[in-house]
Amino acid sequence: MKLYLVRHGETHENANGIIQGHINTKLSSLGKNQAKLIASRLKDEKFDFAYSSDLDRCTMTAKEILKFHPSLKLNLEKAIREQAKGEFEGMKRIEVFKKSEKPDWWNHPFGGAESMKDVWKRTIDFYENIRKKHKDDAVLVVSHGGPITCLLAYLHKQGIEHIGDYGDMENTAVSIANIDYKGECVFDRLRCAVHLSK
Repeated sequence: MKLYLVRHGETHENANGIIQGHINTKLSSLGKNQAKLIASRLKDEKFDFAYSSDLDRCTMTAKEILKFHPSLKLNLEKAIREQAKGEFEGMKRIEVFKKSEKPDWWNHPFGGAESMKDVWKRTIDFYENIRKKHKDDAVLVVSHGGPITCLLAYLHKQGIEHIGDYGDMENTAVSIANIDYKGECVFDRLRCAVHLSK
């Protein structure tokens, strides 16, 4: 399987440091332009299947990409939504992260809603399902920073405690991985956003 992982374009909330989680935000003008740039970058790729988080910031990005691939159906998946952040959704990140983190922060529900361990499980379950279904296919997945960092750590054979190593990711950054029948993975690109400099 050839896997293309794309983060959604920028939202007003991203630009203003506001925690989104499951809030159904939309792309800003800049985010729409970023979606056009990643779409142009991927226009000559041959996708067999396309998946997206069902939240608008992802579906808007995915639909822009699929304008160059009109025969593809977009499959919407709640399993690859961002982490639900409960009472922290809509708050400024700087207000929330002033609070001290626990050493095993991934086990604790963020804002009383969902832990990163929960996000890890649902994201990896989604990945293993598509890996079995699409062994020989090129698959586009448009998601959020949280699920994508989980997948990148997992594909590098690292545990959940390493997801922060992959967190420096621009909006519409793409990672491209070649995955063999045993699940071994070689990356062509990792969190690449060169298209944004055009």
